[in-house]
Amino acid sequence: MKEIRCVEVRADENPESRIIQGYAIRFNEWSRDLGGFQEIIFPEALNEDTLRNSDVVMNINHDNDKMVARYRQGQGTLELQLDDQGLYFRFDAPTTQLGDELLYNVRNGNLFECSFAFSIADDDKSERWYRDESNSLKREIRHISGLYDCSIVTHAAYPTTSCSTRSEEIHDLSKAVDAAMDLIDKEIDEL
Repeated sequence: MKEIRCVEVRADENPESRIIQGYAIRFNEWSRDLGGFQEIIFPEALNEDTLRNSDVVMNINHDNDKMVARYRQGQGTLELQLDDQGLYFRFDAPTTQLGDELLYNVRNGNLFECSFAFSIADDDKSERWYRDESNSLKREIRHISGLYDCSIVTHAAYPTTSCSTRSEEIHDLSKAVDAAMDLIDKEIDEL
């Protein structure tokens, strides 16, 4: 069964650039209430092999008539990359009316969240359901068997997903933090 979840988006502030990028999936973060339960996606839930074998479309609000980019077995106009934070995406907004409208809305902050459609295998290892200490229903996603859609959406299920036009800001920020932490660790070791 295909499921849909939501995340945040931004576009490059350079008026010449049409790059839109962000995180469609964030690992280790709880979703908003999804109708009586919350879920979390573990880093091991999505791997390079599953991603490489996927045909993923970038839509607006999960509408297949509003496709703006596509990733198919590692090729296409949509770049997808797994890192320790989640699933990073990047694409150039098409030079169409739909692409222009999307770019306008992302740049102006009207659209800033993302979503994704996925499936899991029907087995005991793909997910875990339980009630926490406050009796809230929780779901852990441990293995995504198919990824079909990343969408820029009006309302997202996961509050920390992102979309922006700020060139490389989102992806490079995590690399800069890692580099700074490595430098601090090295300086501490030298003391």
